[in-house]
Amino acid sequence: MDAQILEIVEKLNITIVYDEFLEDHGKYLPIVNIIVLNSKLNDFDMKRALLHELGHASEDQDNYELYKLSFVLKSKMEYAANRFMISYFTSEYDDIYNYSQLIEEFSIGMGYDVKYAK
Repeated sequence: MDAQILEIVEKLNITIVYDEFLEDHGKYLPIVNIIVLNSKLNDFDMKRALLHELGHASEDQDNYELYKLSFVLKSKMEYAANRFMISYFTSEYDDIYNYSQLIEEFSIGMGYDVKYAK
């Protein structure tokens, strides 16, 4: 885990747990402030999953009930978590990131290329 991600984890006081039987890539458990990651992921996918779940932790920690309430709210929270993850990657690789590659790599819609090209 790189220093910047570790700093975020420490700032949010999150515990990271690895589980080889987790069906998803990752899961944020806000009630206990734990992120569970699938231990079978490769390094890049592990980092992606961790950043996505950190997005939930930083943006949705107090809104867990809303996440379960409706599809629209859940979709907005997933969008915010993806935005957090993608922002991290684009800042990390600022000078070398190809934005069409970004769209392909993260399976995102075309609107993101304009947003992240700035």
